[in-house]
Amino acid sequence: LVRQENGFSVLEASDLDETLGGELVEVADAVRDLATELGVRPYVCRLVWVSWTGGERGVGVDAVAREVSVLPTPLVSDPAVALRHHPFAVVEEGTLRVTEVSARYTEDQLRGLGPDGAEVPEDQEFFWEVYLLQRDGTSIRRRYTVAGVPTLAADRAEWVVMLRRAAGDRDRYGSLP
Repeated sequence: LVRQENGFSVLEASDLDETLGGELVEVADAVRDLATELGVRPYVCRLVWVSWTGGERGVGVDAVAREVSVLPTPLVSDPAVALRHHPFAVVEEGTLRVTEVSARYTEDQLRGLGPDGAEVPEDQEFFWEVYLLQRDGTSIRRRYTVAGVPTLAADRAEWVVMLRRAAGDRDRYGSLP
């Protein structure tokens, strides 16, 4: 039961699931999943952690330590990713907006932090991976880092996450570069 103070309701973290807003998260997630079933969200969003054998990022051999699909599939929109021509390469740069991320997630989870809010260890790296499913199976996996703090829009039972394009994409089969 929500506590009252000076005639107003005061929420505690333990109250969130018991409120109408908390219960609507399940309804919103079911609608989001329907969009995936209908094929209008033909992409995959994953949270990926990579470990390095040398004790710090970029040292030694890298291997995928963990990957988690963001479900139900969120809405990927407003791509502001452009091709930039550099002297020896063409590089994708810019941002991507991901909305309708289930309110079941926590900010720490979306930022790749540990359950107690611990930063990503020095021998690991964290990134989002987003790719559009292609009918011929040649999906290009793109790596992104979280750009800013994810925003909870509780009235829509969603997180909004801005992502920044990063280098080091895995290949089409999930192998690291």
